[in-house]
Amino acid sequence: MSGSADASGPLLLEARDLALSYGPTVALRGVSLGVARGEIVALVGPSGSGKSSLLHCLAGLVVPDSGNVFLDGTEVSRLSDDDRTRLRRDRFGFVLQFGHLVPDLTLAENVSLPLLLRGRSRVRALREAHALLDELGVAESAARCPGEVSGGQQQRAAVARALVAGPEVVFADEPTGALDTANGDVVMSLLTERSRERGITVVVVTHDHSRLAAVDRVIRLVDGATAAAA
Repeated sequence: MSGSADASGPLLLEARDLALSYGPTVALRGVSLGVARGEIVALVGPSGSGKSSLLHCLAGLVVPDSGNVFLDGTEVSRLSDDDRTRLRRDRFGFVLQFGHLVPDLTLAENVSLPLLLRGRSRVRALREAHALLDELGVAESAARCPGEVSGGQQQRAAVARALVAGPEVVFADEPTGALDTANGDVVMSLLTERSRERGITVVVVTHDHSRLAAVDRVIRLVDGATAAAA
């Protein structure tokens, strides 16, 4: 595990000299990095260091003020809004701090959503969702809505939703931040282990250094710029 911003293998995801401000607040100051296919990378740093802003730029959720983001040679930062939406739908998965599951859908229905958006039939999508929830240890809660299960179970379902359609990259923004230590350990292990099994690239933002043993490389940000890992 290293603190280099450079990947050791062929790049899948690359940022070149990213700059981003929100009004007078500078979020990113010329950040460059590369992430290899199948690599699991953690973005760490103090609050306000630019971790989430960088992840949002890499995922095409935010267009930087200057600089470029590339996915497998395609310049993400120059795509139209519609094309970036399709990119996120077809090639990315997301795990957020509080899960952001649809409250009126069951866990299985939530997990099936990425498959339905890609044209799977409802029967097949639910079958695949149930199988993955079983693999992640929450099959008994598949028919329950998010408000009826624990935070740890909700976040396992969020991991399943991110992985179910076989994305090239999963972006995880503080995926264990709202969980206790035991549940956080389980969720981080499931995310990294299942991603490795499937050859999925992962970019994870975390403030918790106890989670870093599961990643291949750590990139530390300070005041919107990359720095040597602590």
